[in-house]
Amino acid sequence: MKKRISLRMLIALSVLILGSVVIVAFSILSAKYFINGMDVSMMESMKSIARFAEPEDGMPVQLGEFTVTTRWEDLPEELQTHLQRPSSVDEPFVQKIIQPSYLSPPQAAFFAMDINIAGKQRYVSAILTKKEVVMPQSGIEYFQMIFYTCMGALAILVTILVVLQRRLTGPLRDLTNWAKLLTVDKCHDVLPDFGFSDLNSMAQIIQNSVISVEDSLKRERQFLSYASHELRTPISVTKSNIALLQRFFREEHPIEKQKKVADRIERAINTMTQLTETLLWIHREEGRETERHPTNVGSLIKNICEDLQYIVASRDVSVKLDVDGDSIVLPETLCSIVITNLIRNAFQHTHHGSVDIEQKGGIVIISNFNTHKSNPKQELGFGLGLRLTEQLVARYGWGYDVDKHDNGRCVTLDLSK
Repeated sequence: MKKRISLRMLIALSVLILGSVVIVAFSILSAKYFINGMDVSMMESMKSIARFAEPEDGMPVQLGEFTVTTRWEDLPEELQTHLQRPSSVDEPFVQKIIQPSYLSPPQAAFFAMDINIAGKQRYVSAILTKKEVVMPQSGIEYFQMIFYTCMGALAILVTILVVLQRRLTGPLRDLTNWAKLLTVDKCHDVLPDFGFSDLNSMAQIIQNSVISVEDSLKRERQFLSYASHELRTPISVTKSNIALLQRFFREEHPIEKQKKVADRIERAINTMTQLTETLLWIHREEGRETERHPTNVGSLIKNICEDLQYIVASRDVSVKLDVDGDSIVLPETLCSIVITNLIRNAFQHTHHGSVDIEQKGGIVIISNFNTHKSNPKQELGFGLGLRLTEQLVARYGWGYDVDKHDNGRCVTLDLSK
């Protein structure tokens, strides 16, 4: 895999390049303005001299380094060799600096200007050949000051970048190491302070992601645990009865026996279907059913008891129903899952005794009672189904209460909340 530059190195290089360009650009601009200032000063000096000099054709006037004439041809030949005559009124000033290199001091300078004074044309020129005249010592010092200022600013920029990078590298390294060592056992610990709000927010996002993944894994493990525990029996019943049914087919047993086996298979499949639907309701992300319909809870309970009658058919268990015919607006599917789970578990955990089911409006009370004394360490109530139901009703916000009593339990479900 191609090694890529780190983000902090990219930022540091970007800032360094941008800062260097700005510093160098302003240094060059400062030097340019200095040179332009010197040109403006020379132009003003030439204008002043042109006002006081009175040259004639072929008779130039020499004032120090300045020569004033009425014609371009009367200017010194050396100057005409280096400069061309100004071509327009908009550009009356021309100059040339003789300088071996950009960093070396100038050796000579030639200036010429076309000036019109009171309708009279004047040409003013200046030839500077002495180094101290071409570039005064103050000018050289000025360029040195620009250079040293530029280098100093670059050094300060680099120092600031190094300090900032070190200041950022430490917390980023701490965040990276913390994220590498973050495990399920540590995901609920208090977050360390990484020195910056952005890094703390990133750490919070990482922690929340790990917690979310752990919750998902926990739900998956719980689903598998519930499924393996609850589906083992109906699967075994289905397998054994299928084998029995195949034997009946081969031996041509009566239809009645085959029908009984088929009924047992159907009941086992219904049990698995109900359990699977219950588990999916618990572990689905969208938690609650939104569609509600008028539901006759009493009729629903009667149908559920008939479907589950096979559980207590071979046991010494009496089932008592006391229900009304009122209808309540409820999510029917979820209501059926909860009530089926409660009744099925009550039937499964009652071997000798009774199961009483009472319903009035949205209140459903399911009690199971074993007449034979059982092991106190054995859970006689609703076992795993009780925990499943607790999660379902808690998810939908229904009222739910469990009371333990001798050899049984009493569950109250309030569907009206």
